Amino acid sequence: MESRGSSTNGDADLLALLKSELKNSMKAKDANASGVFRALLSEFQYAEKQASASDSKSPQPSIISILQKAVTKRQEAAAQYRAAKPSPREDLAAKEDEQIELIKKFLPKEMTREEIMQIVQQVIQELGLSGEGKQIIPVKGAMGKVMGELSKRLDKGKAPGQVVSAVVKELLGSK
Repeated sequence: MESRGSSTNGDADLLALLKSELKNSMKAKDANASGVFRALLSEFQYAEKQASASDSKSPQPSIISILQKAVTKRQEAAAQYRAAKPSPREDLAAKEDEQIELIKKFLPKEMTREEIMQIVQQVIQELGLSGEGKQIIPVKGAMGKVMGELSKRLDKGKAPGQVVSAVVKELLGSK
């Protein structure tokens, strides 16, 4: 399986790939994988129906965003299973981890923290927020300005918002 980028054509390709993987997993009688793929396709169809039923201004859902939400949901579930008291449920957490790996095969490769840091530094310089020697000039609303520009430049599928936000805070000296 090859990771795809996010675009309208990319979404169609990724959707076709998901359907193909569902067929393959059903033929192989892999109940876990086929359940995951069915759930993902169902979530995407539901999101499409919700978008078309609401006002036409709402954007069409991206399969990448559906996949990212599915990974996040499963990561949270695995963490809860591991934190269960009095006895953690490692068996259920391992099942969630398996599902996460299945889904991640369809997501684009994430950028490293260093790659994100380089882009953030470039944006800070372009916005005139850094002076000589790369020291940051304190500007009210600098975080918002930098994040706004980064949202235009970074693909959400490749640069997780939490990491981008942490890097911006670190470079701007925000707490």
